[in-house]
Amino acid sequence: AVMDTWRDYVEDDIRELSRQILHSLSHGASELSWDALSTADLDQLLDVVASPDGQPAHLSASEIEKLKRLPLFENLCGERVPLTSAGDYFTLDSPETTDALPMPPSAGSRFLVAKPQYGDLYTDIGISRLSESGVVSRFLLPEFGAMTKAQQTSMLTWLRQQWETLSTDEALLAALKEVAFVPVGPGAVLTKPSALLDPSHELLKDIFGEDPQAFPEGEFASEPWL
Repeated sequence: AVMDTWRDYVEDDIRELSRQILHSLSHGASELSWDALSTADLDQLLDVVASPDGQPAHLSASEIEKLKRLPLFENLCGERVPLTSAGDYFTLDSPETTDALPMPPSAGSRFLVAKPQYGDLYTDIGISRLSESGVVSRFLLPEFGAMTKAQQTSMLTWLRQQWETLSTDEALLAALKEVAFVPVGPGAVLTKPSALLDPSHELLKDIFGEDPQAFPEGEFASEPWL
């Protein structure tokens, strides 16, 4: 019983010390030389604040806001950043997503490196895990028109290869229908799927068969794209 009581006191002291460290860092953040710290140093500093005794610190809302203002969080661009920019931050369900898909720089800055020891902290902060289909619908499809031809081809190839799994994602399907990626007509004008008709529908073919811009062509006129 005495040892348990002593352990409780020690843990309380450690947690109070971590709160004091967080308070000091938040007030002097602009004057500190963060670049002089190594990756290991920054992770250790985050450990001290977020899990001082190896367990989640259960920071208050105000303490979480202080922590978010510190450049301790590593994103996929290799930068250590505070989480103060407008918009959401994420981790990836599958780290291999960045190798398989042409991630734009704007996306890399929004994704944090997944570190299992910070799982509870990321949840408290409000950082969501995003699936591959979520990455495509939220970050890649809106950037499709600005991609190079090679990047567009890479993304469409990946979509086709993963279609059996992705075809059940309603959010992805809705987003994909509004992206101009299907070449149509003599000039191969990129067109939204929502503006095209199903070439396998015989009645539609009879009515609009003379319109070269009514139907998808080539590979886009067959499975899995239909």
